[in-house]
Amino acid sequence: MRSYMFSVLVIVILILSWATDHFHNGMLQAQKAEHDARKDQLKSQSVLKNTLAVITLFQDIAQITHENRRSNVAESEKRISRIRKEMHKDACAHLPVPAGIADQLRAHRERIQALSHSPSTTRIAGGL
Repeated sequence: MRSYMFSVLVIVILILSWATDHFHNGMLQAQKAEHDARKDQLKSQSVLKNTLAVITLFQDIAQITHENRRSNVAESEKRISRIRKEMHKDACAHLPVPAGIADQLRAHRERIQALSHSPSTTRIAGGL
């Protein structure tokens, strides 16, 4: 009878040992999955933060570009007004402009307008 009890006790201990090991491994896998999920979450948050920073930067650049263009238009209008006032005083300004010069000025104006509509800001007006 003692041998029977000893065998049962050994079997119970083995079953408990197996169950403990099984649940411990399950807990370790769950902890690893949680750790991986946290890493993925942090990585996603970092990507989102960088994306938002880039969007904000592009919006700032677009706003500055818009303000610069508006400022340039205002300065051009003032410059045109000053030139007209000065030309009004000059008798030579009322004489007709030679056709060749007028054509060159028109071509120059068209180049400037074409450059102002292009996305590249590194070119100098007039093709220089």
